[in-house]
Amino acid sequence: MSQRADRLACIALIAVFFALLLAGCGGGGSSSGGGGNPPPPSGTAAISGVVVDASNTSTPLPSAVIHVSVTGASTTSASDGTFSFTGLPVGSTTLTVDPGPGGNFFSSVITVPLSSARVTSVVVTMIPLGLGVPTRLTVSPDTASTDPGGQQVFSAVIFAGSTQLSISPSWVVQGGIGTINSGGVFTATNQGNGQVIATAGTITGSSNVTVTAPQPPRIWSTFIDPGTLPTSGGSAVMTLHATDGDGIALAQVQIVRPDGTNVVYTMARTAGTTQDGTWVFPDPPTTSSFVFPANSNLPDSTGAQAPMDYDVRFIVTDASAAHNVTTSGFTTVRVAGVEAPPPPP
Repeated sequence: MSQRADRLACIALIAVFFALLLAGCGGGGSSSGGGGNPPPPSGTAAISGVVVDASNTSTPLPSAVIHVSVTGASTTSASDGTFSFTGLPVGSTTLTVDPGPGGNFFSSVITVPLSSARVTSVVVTMIPLGLGVPTRLTVSPDTASTDPGGQQVFSAVIFAGSTQLSISPSWVVQGGIGTINSGGVFTATNQGNGQVIATAGTITGSSNVTVTAPQPPRIWSTFIDPGTLPTSGGSAVMTLHATDGDGIALAQVQIVRPDGTNVVYTMARTAGTTQDGTWVFPDPPTTSSFVFPANSNLPDSTGAQAPMDYDVRFIVTDASAAHNVTTSGFTTVRVAGVEAPPPPP
């Protein structure tokens, strides 16, 4: 396998890793919902949640009985563990969740802040009977910031005394700024400040989260291989790894010739997602190569031929209504020249 192919394979694997981490780290269980629910009327609030096994968050728990203290209403989780409440007064309420008939789990009690005209996303994890009682909980990261559509993976370390428990906490998103799934993956939906709150037993921890206005894409890395071509010219593979919470609508490479004229090509996504992925040019047969011509500089009086330099940069446009654009700096791709011949003996 060529060096170029080796590098492309490595980049693709890295991008896939990041994409998988963001999309479903921590079990990838049922979503808590909320993101697709319409906001409740001003002055009222709603809850959208899911009940899962704390020791295996990919396992939903149907038939759990959920009681909301602020209104006294109760409901039962569906076959996929989901539940919801609407028309709740703004402020705070307590959810009491019982496992239902035959459930071998402790009951869970969670405090849920409620914001006006917002749906609060909740994941209730039920701790199996026989496990230790949580006494300490730490949430990571302790602060986070993203724009709408962006994702952040949260995790919690939970102890019973000096013993670390292999369980996940219940999650609540305060402020109606986004949703969270049973794997701890927060997805931002609304601008504002809020918290991601973790609860295990009677112990809680939290992380402050800011959802900003839509931000331009972030370019993490760029590669051009090879960066120097022989005097006969040739083609190079250009690779970009970029992220954006709104998704990337267009990734391009601009090549400026030595005479100042330029050409812009569209790159093809070859790994990851539009929110976190790798784009490559060329990607046959989707896109054809740009061929750097043979060096056409005339030799000087010594017989030396100067190299020909091409300037290359990457342009990334997100999928937001603002069409935010991020542009990399220029990188030089050189078509080598010919050195002067050695002096005669």
